Parts: sequence; structure tokens; C-alpha cells
Amino acid sequence: MSRSVRINYELEAKRKREIYLNHLKDRIRNNLSRCEEHLHQIIQSGLSELVKEEYDTLVLNAANIRENYSIDPERFTETSSNLVSSAMTLHTKAVSIRQMLDQKQSEYTEFLYALFKKFPNPVVRDFAYDECKQLVSTWKDIKLNLENKDTISSRVLGQFDAIIQRAELKAQKWIEERQSEAELSTIATMAEQQIAVVEGSTLNTDKHCADEISKLKNIIKQTQPDGNQDKGQLLNELHVIIATQEQAILDETYRRESIKAIAGTLSNLGFIVSKPRLINEDEKDIVLIKAQRPAGQECTFKVTKDGSMEYSFEKYEGATCKKDIDSFLPTLEQVYGIKLSNERIIWENPDKISKDARQTPAGGSYNGGQK
Repeated sequence: MSRSVRINYELEAKRKREIYLNHLKDRIRNNLSRCEEHLHQIIQSGLSELVKEEYDTLVLNAANIRENYSIDPERFTETSSNLVSSAMTLHTKAVSIRQMLDQKQSEYTEFLYALFKKFPNPVVRDFAYDECKQLVSTWKDIKLNLENKDTISSRVLGQFDAIIQRAELKAQKWIEERQSEAELSTIATMAEQQIAVVEGSTLNTDKHCADEISKLKNIIKQTQPDGNQDKGQLLNELHVIIATQEQAILDETYRRESIKAIAGTLSNLGFIVSKPRLINEDEKDIVLIKAQRPAGQECTFKVTKDGSMEYSFEKYEGATCKKDIDSFLPTLEQVYGIKLSNERIIWENPDKISKDARQTPAGGSYNGGQK
């Protein structure tokens, strides 16, 4: 008797859940490390005072995630990813503010700098500088006396207040523009990092890799001044690509766990198991497992990432083929937690009368179900 079968596989729910949660914890730890690296760079560069409120908020959020993520990693995965983006954006924004202030700092006169010190926002002071300088030039030659001193002082202070109000509006607009530029820069950097991930992954076909890289390069292009710069749309597209790659990593982890279970079951049943090989069949990424008994009986397994597998048992005589299959499948489920479902027998040969006759294979397929 011979049989070839296609069958689906899937890890036991508890083990699958454990792998998934450990994966999330690793992501969160990596995100926290990256966030803290950017925050450390802000401190080292002396930029924290320029973005103090936002910096303090990020520090508190990172501390909260580090304290609680191990209890509920699903809750903090997306939050930790957003924390990295915020830290990168804040660092870029702080650097832009510092560059502008350094350029202008040498132009301040002692008088104006002392006058501006009453305003805590250095960006507002910078935008007010030219008008204040003109104001001082206009009024410096007016001689104050007892009759006009109060009027002139009031007019100068009134004009100064008006200058500050205009400067505050300009500063707000400028900061919003820098914020937008920093966010776009962060998106472009994340896309570049993801290109490196896709290029270095062994889980993607050449076509899939090229498609993903093309999408990522288009996202980078759209962050440039001549792109559409729709930050929400670009982030959504980027997150979809990242999520797809993350799922591919998880699927491959599940498959490797299942392959170990298949090889272990066969070995326990007395088969000599060859090293699994990765092959491409019908444009599908398939792991091929071959095993053989010392007496010559053979079995072959083809395991995909989508939770299905095909197996065949060959070169058997009599009912020994069915005996091996009946031993193999329960062991896979009961010992290794692989739930089997949707069995479909592809072909099967009944026993032949002659014991010496060579049998053709018996095989089938299975789809996996989560326990």
C-alpha cells in the first residue's frame, strides 16, 4: 500500500502565542533602545532645553513602557514604535533650531540680548531681532525730557510689544514647518532602514523584494519638496510594508517550529531524516523534508509558510504504510501540538497481492488549525 497526502499544519495555540509575545517584547526592547539613543544624543548635544517639554514627555513615556511592557506587550508595541518616530523627529527639530540660533547669535547686541531675555522662547527672539534693531535705531537720537519721556517710553514699549506679537506668529509658523520637515525626514529614514531590512531578508522572493523596495523608494521620493508630502498617507503605506515583513518573519518562525516537530516525529519512528532543503515549486517557497527507513521505505514532506503541507509514503508492502501514517499523525498532534485539519488524499494505491511487488506512493495534504 502507498499513500500521498496534503495536510495543513499549525503550532499549538499556546506555543504560537508564546512565540508571538516574545517577538513583540523583542521589538519593544529594540524600539526603547533606539528611542533612548536619540534622547541621549539630544542631551549630549545640549539641545534638550530647546525642546524641553517634548523631551520630558518622551522620557516619561519611555520609562512607563519599560516598566510595563513585559506584562502586556501587545498594548505597548505600537506605542513604542511611535516613540522612536517621535524621538527621531524631536532630535531633527532640535538640531534645526540650534543651527538657526547659532547662526544668529553673533548678531545680537548686548542691549537687545538683555531685552530679549525676558522672552523664554529663543526662536521668537530671533524673529523679533531685525524689527527691534530698527526700533532702537529710530528712537536712539530722540532726547528725552520731563515732558515727553513717559509718552515716548510708552510708544517704544507699545511698538516693542507689537514686534513680539508678530515674531511669535512667525516663530510658530517656522516651528510648524520645521516639525513637518522633521516628520518627513523621519519617514524617509524609516523607509531607508526598511529597505535594508528587505534586502537583508532571506524570506522574500526576488520579485517580492523588488516590489517592496520600489514602494519604499517611492515613499522616500514623496517626502521630498516636490512630492505630495501627505504624511498620514506615507506613514500608512510604510506601516503596511513593515507589518507585511513582520508577518513573514512570524510565519517563517512558525514553519521552522513545525519542521522541527515533523523531523522529530519521523526520527522517533525510526526514520533517518535528511537535512531539510528550501526549494521553489510553482512560485512557492517550500521546505522539503525527506526520510528513509533502513529497510528502504521512504517518506517526503513539503511544508509551506501558509500553514499547509503535502506528504507521501513510498516503497511499502502490505499494510505497513498505513501503520506508519497512523503512528506519525497522532504523534505530531499529541506530542508536538501540531493540529491537523482539512485532510485531502491526493492518491492512494491499495495493497497488491504479491508481497514482492513494488508499491507506488500513498500521499495526501493537510491544512493546519490552531489548538
